[in-house]
Amino acid sequence: MWMFWLAAGMAATLAGIVVLWRARGTGFAVGGSPDARQIAELDALHGRGLLDDDAWRVARAEAGRRFLASEDDAGARRRI
Repeated sequence: MWMFWLAAGMAATLAGIVVLWRARGTGFAVGGSPDARQIAELDALHGRGLLDDDAWRVARAEAGRRFLASEDDAGARRRI
């Protein structure tokens, strides 16, 4: 019986390592701006096939508009 628990523990450890390894390479750590991270996340979802082309274009355009608007607001605050 102890062999079963040893094998189950090793399998759980291996599964945890695989999950952490995959999570490390997601590429969501882009810039400090939430809008830039959202654009990167949309690109990743499109790359994995979870967003079709039309939905990706619309969502990316909206995120890009918000990103540019936030950049304009930040620039205006720096000038004041």
